[in-house]
Amino acid sequence: MIKSIYATVRLHVKTDGEFSEVFENIFGVKQGEPLSPLIFIFFINDIAGELETNNNDDFVSVNGILIHLLLFADDTVLFGKTPEALQLLLDKLLKYCSKWNIEVNKDKTEIIVFRNGWQQVNHSWYYVKHELKVMNSFVYLGNLFHYNGKFQQTQKRLSQQANKGLASLFNLFKMLYTSTQQKCEMFDSLVGSILCYGSEIWGFHHANDIEQVHNKFCRFVLKVGKNSPICAVIGELGHLPMHIIRKQRILKYWLKIVTKKPPIVFDVYKMLVNDAENGKTTGRQMFVPC
Repeated sequence: MIKSIYATVRLHVKTDGEFSEVFENIFGVKQGEPLSPLIFIFFINDIAGELETNNNDDFVSVNGILIHLLLFADDTVLFGKTPEALQLLLDKLLKYCSKWNIEVNKDKTEIIVFRNGWQQVNHSWYYVKHELKVMNSFVYLGNLFHYNGKFQQTQKRLSQQANKGLASLFNLFKMLYTSTQQKCEMFDSLVGSILCYGSEIWGFHHANDIEQVHNKFCRFVLKVGKNSPICAVIGELGHLPMHIIRKQRILKYWLKIVTKKPPIVFDVYKMLVNDAENGKTTGRQMFVPC
């Protein structure tokens, strides 16, 4: 059915109120067509099978489930415990893409080596003879991941993004009259949602930069200066500090994990609990191109 829909696609362009001559379109999908992501999923549906390997000891696994590939839209992440394992996946990816005429953006393909403390990375990875850059951090689905597994840089990045939204919000407050309650609700929707993005995972971190964004908002609403004690400002406004909101989100997420026991996620949770009880660190070494 899809093939018949796109057997012949004719278009014309409207310019200054006049239409161009009709011409055939042989690339892409029709304007406004929602099929594009679905067709892409169909197209790469077999990529996981193509990247499978028999040597599972060099790859991340949870209770026998091999986790060497993450896919979200057109973003792809490969995992390996050793440099050789990751290069093997890159070679398999090249073979798959060559087979189906898929092009990988090599300039946006990067490597990150998760490790405890600073250690020099003395290895190189290649895709089509192109040496891939080794980075200290990368952003996946809006969250920044650092090579040391800590989230100091994550909260800094979120606070910078939220500050831009806060500036726009302040300009809006100057143009429109809004009650204190409305200001707080708008902050929660437009700025707080940025500050707490993904905090179910990283929210245990003491995020001073994020608290400063919230403090700036509270002082602006109450029109008080920097010398006013922040505990009094927050108490007067009655708006919860961000670290309390993050803890609420963490508890809700934890409750969801232990009650609904989603596959893989619950297994990883049990693995982390076991590590904590045995005094082990969670810094497992992985190599990730993104």
